[in-house]
Amino acid sequence: MAPNPHPGLTERQTPMFHRKHSTRTANKENTMTETFDRYSIPGMGPRIDAGNGWLDFDFYPEQIAEKVAALRKADREKLIELGGHDTTETFERPVLPIERQLLVHIGFRKLPGDLKTTVQAKRMGNQNHLGYHYTTLEVVYSWPALEDTDARQAPQLPPTDIRGNDLLQSVALVSQVHKQAAIEGMKALDNDDVEMARAWLDAIVAHCEHPVQGGWK
Repeated sequence: MAPNPHPGLTERQTPMFHRKHSTRTANKENTMTETFDRYSIPGMGPRIDAGNGWLDFDFYPEQIAEKVAALRKADREKLIELGGHDTTETFERPVLPIERQLLVHIGFRKLPGDLKTTVQAKRMGNQNHLGYHYTTLEVVYSWPALEDTDARQAPQLPPTDIRGNDLLQSVALVSQVHKQAAIEGMKALDNDDVEMARAWLDAIVAHCEHPVQGGWK
């Protein structure tokens, strides 16, 4: 197969998550630990309010989705083990690496080294298309130690939909997204907000790694 002359714009592109080498930061009490150079995760969908905590997204890159599904399955099984299928139990565990990555993605820049995740069972009533009522066990996540911190959601640029456009039009659409993001980054710099300026630049880099949805005509 001949190499793709336009590797940045493919008709079908598998979302990938790339992480730079981590850095380590510490405060005077040494309560801070590993943080990540990358703020934005390529290929992440927008956050949704599904009642399950901060880390619900419309869609995830494949590798992220697998890890999220695995941790939710394990936590649901633990809750059932503690209280049965009608449980309303709550337990606490150390935050997992995948949760750290997602918390950084939504704007938490430095996380306590001893950060804990609170896992709570919630019974949800539902009704199917035949009118029957049933209940499901939902797992709700929270991070009490972070609730009073001043964190802003990091900017993200979802993949640009290029369906129905030719190559030149597709490139123009992607370039426009980058231009607008760069303008926002410059505004942040004008306001001496270096952290947010860096976050906008990081969002552009993430978008470059997963720039499009669909394919050109």
